[in-house]
Amino acid sequence: MYQKKNPVPIRSPIDKGLAMLGGKWKGRILCVLACRKTPQRYGQLRQEMVNVTDTALSDALRELVRDGLVERCQYNEVPPRVEYRLTAYGQRAIPLLLAIADWADGTIPSELARGEMPLCLECSFQN
Repeated sequence: MYQKKNPVPIRSPIDKGLAMLGGKWKGRILCVLACRKTPQRYGQLRQEMVNVTDTALSDALRELVRDGLVERCQYNEVPPRVEYRLTAYGQRAIPLLLAIADWADGTIPSELARGEMPLCLECSFQN
C-alpha cells in the first residue's frame, strides 16, 4: 500500500471525512455494498468494479476496514471465505455520497466533466 513520505496532519473534521471517503475506489465500494444490501465476497466486489487492479481494491478495502466503514468477516472454512459489509458507521456515509453525487451530477460544467462512471444511482440506498 502506498504511504506518503510526509503525511499531512488532519486539521479538521472535514479533512478527516475527506481522507476516509476520498480516493478513486472507496466511494464505489461503499456504493456497491449499500446497493447489494448483503455481504459481498472479494470476487463479487471485483466484478462490480471497472478497471480496478487487485492491489487498488485490496488497499481501498483495507483502509475502509481500518476506518470502521466496512466490516471484514473471515470464516474458517475450506476454501477460505471472506465477506465485506457496511458497518452502521459506513451506512451513515451513504447519504453523504448521494448528496455529493447529486451535487456533482447537475452542477459540473460539461467541459470539466471527465466521463466518470456514476456511483450506483440505479440502486436505491434507502433502507
